[in-house]
Amino acid sequence: MRTVEITIYTIDTHPDKEKVFSWIRDNWHDLGGHLQADIYESIKKLEKLLEEGTSLKELNLIKDELPLTGCWSDLDVINAYYNGKRRSGVRKLYDETVASCYTDEAIEHTCEANEYEFYEDGSFYYEK
Repeated sequence: MRTVEITIYTIDTHPDKEKVFSWIRDNWHDLGGHLQADIYESIKKLEKLLEEGTSLKELNLIKDELPLTGCWSDLDVINAYYNGKRRSGVRKLYDETVASCYTDEAIEHTCEANEYEFYEDGSFYYEK
């Protein structure tokens, strides 16, 4: 039998946060998954309402009430459609939203909120 001692860090105590940020960017490819799902659900609901005869003008007047899913993405999806930029507007929203999940600030917030821990090389620590 032998005992091995390792040092584990939180994001706040890690001696080189850049190693953690790099490791996460290289290995966690779904940080924005929940946001993508929000956008998708808003689009689905909007398309359904449009098929049923609801007008974009009508939805635009109440967009601040988040009339599609009650989620943040309702406002942005309605704006994209209303401004005639259905495809490009939604694509831009999608790209910007997902990219925002990989900023240093967003990664740090995610790590703090979930109390993630890391090895000194920046890789994720999990108990087996």
